[in-house]
Amino acid sequence: MSTNLSALGKPKAAQKGEPPKRNKKKSVINEDTRPEVEKAKGIQFMIPPSVIDEFGREAGEVFGFTKGAKSKMFLKLWEDYKNSR
Repeated sequence: MSTNLSALGKPKAAQKGEPPKRNKKKSVINEDTRPEVEKAKGIQFMIPPSVIDEFGREAGEVFGFTKGAKSKMFLKLWEDYKNSR
């Protein structure tokens, strides 16, 4: 069984038209305006556990009992020390 292709005629044109043109947007990666943040590096030294507990409590009271409170407390103490010299 064969199909007569000439009897089918030409295909009808699509009625949809062209897609909308793309809008070019600026690259937000190239225009990064965030300030450079210095990468943190760990520090390790030995002190008595009672001092660690007391320091943690004080840091929590000053900066809130959240992640990073001890680091913020250390940086505050370091700035105070540098300003007092």
